Amino acid sequence: DAFCATGYGSKMLSAKLNCHVWGVDASGEAIRFAEEHYSDERVFYSSKTFPFSLPADTFDFICCIESLEHVAEDELFLTSLSRSLKPAGYLFLSVPNETIHSLALNPNEFHQRQYTHGEISDLVTAVGGLHLVECFGQNIYHMSEGRIHKVLPDSAMGLTRAREGQVLLFVLQGET
Repeated sequence: DAFCATGYGSKMLSAKLNCHVWGVDASGEAIRFAEEHYSDERVFYSSKTFPFSLPADTFDFICCIESLEHVAEDELFLTSLSRSLKPAGYLFLSVPNETIHSLALNPNEFHQRQYTHGEISDLVTAVGGLHLVECFGQNIYHMSEGRIHKVLPDSAMGLTRAREGQVLLFVLQGET
């Protein structure tokens, strides 16, 4: 779980999929919280600041949810994630959709940039070793004139296959 923050998502992944999960985040404070509240025999955490290396050909899947936009060296980061997948492993990647959720209209001091669908496709092509399996869109906010006003109710946040949303989620698979 790349950039796991306080670890609740890592814990959920482990419970839902009955698997081991390694959560990584740059914030030592977030990792300490994760270790205290969401750690068990199948979920562990490390504090690492990118650039870091991950072991090659190791993971069945990697979740990189709302993380890529925080990294200045996005191609290097995606390459590192791709190399650490086992053959035919999956990378679940989500990013804010710049087309709908503009960084200029919704500033975030922690985002290096936001992405369009085409920019992610170009980045995946540049990295190599991954192919697109499926893409989803998700809306999270009520927006007016491109600006965030409030969070939508959970019932309105579903993923929609092959549709642009405020967030884009890509299911990518490594080469066999």
